[in-house]
Amino acid sequence: MKFNCGILSAVIFWDVVMLERKHFMSIKTLFGHTSLSPDHKYLAVSNLCTGFYLYQLETGEPWGCLQQAISAGLWVPVKYIHGGFAVMGGSTSGQLNIWDFSTHKILQTLTHDDCDRILAIDAHVHAGTTGKNLFMIAAGVSQLGSGKSSIQLWHTVEIGQGAASPLHEPHKKVNI
Repeated sequence: MKFNCGILSAVIFWDVVMLERKHFMSIKTLFGHTSLSPDHKYLAVSNLCTGFYLYQLETGEPWGCLQQAISAGLWVPVKYIHGGFAVMGGSTSGQLNIWDFSTHKILQTLTHDDCDRILAIDAHVHAGTTGKNLFMIAAGVSQLGSGKSSIQLWHTVEIGQGAASPLHEPHKKVNI
């Protein structure tokens, strides 16, 4: 299943194999990026003003709000991570926050320079040979006013068990 998004304030889900529209959802704010939860029950939406909203797909109703500093009308990315148990989002203020999906509380902030705009994010879990997983986050960063950009890689090693509450050592930042 694939979905389109844009400033038209609606999300349309398509079955790209059957070329059929499967679901339409009206969003009551201008938005840019979206992320579909792994269980396909929730949609995280990056709006242009206050951060991120979580919507229930079945009802189309907002389920929660994740406050994040956003300015200059830039679209910042949002992404479900840790199997949908957490959400991370970019910003225009140098902070990449990771929220607990259920409580909407910030689990961790990966701090960049204040003038950094985090406009691209991704995450990946790499199964390690020692039985521990390496969790990595990549942040595409643009420095306001300088024209400079970089990719910053954060990584951690999983130290806990249990899908409901992954525990990690502090993230370590590596510039590449």
